[in-house]
Amino acid sequence: MLPHLSGLSIEVVEQRDGMVVLSGRIRATTARCGRCRQPSSRIHGRYQRRLRDVAVAGMALVLQVQVRRFRCDNTGCPAKTFVEQVEGVTTPHARLTAGPKVTLTQIGLALAGRAGSRLAVVIGSAAGRDTLLRLVKALPDPPQAPITVLGVDDFAFRRGRHYGTVLIDMASHRPVDMFDGRDGDSLAAWLRQHPEIEVICRDRAGGYGEGARLGAPNAVQVADRFHLWQNLGQAVEKTVNAYRSRLASPAPPPADDTMPAQLRQLPELKIVTRLREHHAAVHELASQGWNKSAIARKLGLHHATVRKYLNAATAAELTVVSEQRAPGRRLRRLPAPALERRRTQRHPTVPRNQTPGLSRRRARCPALPAPLSPRPRPRPGPGSETTISAPGDLMDHDPSRPPRSPRRDQAARCPQPRP
Repeated sequence: MLPHLSGLSIEVVEQRDGMVVLSGRIRATTARCGRCRQPSSRIHGRYQRRLRDVAVAGMALVLQVQVRRFRCDNTGCPAKTFVEQVEGVTTPHARLTAGPKVTLTQIGLALAGRAGSRLAVVIGSAAGRDTLLRLVKALPDPPQAPITVLGVDDFAFRRGRHYGTVLIDMASHRPVDMFDGRDGDSLAAWLRQHPEIEVICRDRAGGYGEGARLGAPNAVQVADRFHLWQNLGQAVEKTVNAYRSRLASPAPPPADDTMPAQLRQLPELKIVTRLREHHAAVHELASQGWNKSAIARKLGLHHATVRKYLNAATAAELTVVSEQRAPGRRLRRLPAPALERRRTQRHPTVPRNQTPGLSRRRARCPALPAPLSPRPRPRPGPGSETTISAPGDLMDHDPSRPPRSPRRDQAARCPQPRP
């Protein structure tokens, strides 16, 4: 049933805590040294070793093997003692046999740490995420085939500050190498060490083009699909922005009685105004013979920003993106005449100086009096004193007691509406 355990003599089979435990010893009487490969039969000592094997019927299988430590008879061998091993079952310093080790390695390759650990528990070979990652890292690198199609692109260690270059094997879609910087000299040096490159797939950066020409003059340089679509989109956007002023304005919408005929024009965004001012200032200084560096120091701008302004023929090419991406732009509130027409249509019987909710309450209770105008509060004259008394201590004829509101008396006599 377990052919890989033929080198062991199983003596006890038992079940403990949801796992199967096999106890035994090694059948061989001699063992070979792991360094000089010389056999030996001189036993130095014994100890018990625990190994996890493949699961049986969904239950974990543990081997308790009594192993022996032998003395090496070769006087020239650096190892004085060694432990016997069973081929296909044990390896030095391992706690897994070959079966579960291969299984957990494949799980780690497919699902990595956390997800692989959860799957390993289900199949009866529980292992932590660190164990799976350690097995994956211990795998030898796959043999590297000659690279004929090379992909070159840049990446950011820190966006806007520090960049590097990554090289991709386009046949296997795996990274081959990476180095700091994105200049052509480093790429040319790498290509000289790999003369088998036939096709170089890169973006339109001039540095990579020069490096590919110097390092692999016989290779064909092409652009990949992503950069083709990106360059096409940028060209279309630039062309549309250049002819934006020539687009016909839309026809005015038909007049409506319930809505205003025309909405109030929104004010121009601050960023759009700043772009127009910078664009005019840069072109004015450039017409006077100033170079890019001098313009950047004069206006306090980055040299790349100055170059962007000089490449734009009109300010509309710069402001159109900001106008499209401006967040929080909403229509203003309707004018007062439109709001008045809307209120009259919804509540035609309510006077203008009254609210609809107050009119409905008066319709249910006719005894409710008309709203009282606010009475001015008398102010104490000079030299007068204000007495503070509890409301329960004041009498009805006490002039210092505040008058009772007649609306409260009417509301008390008004029947309450049924729920």
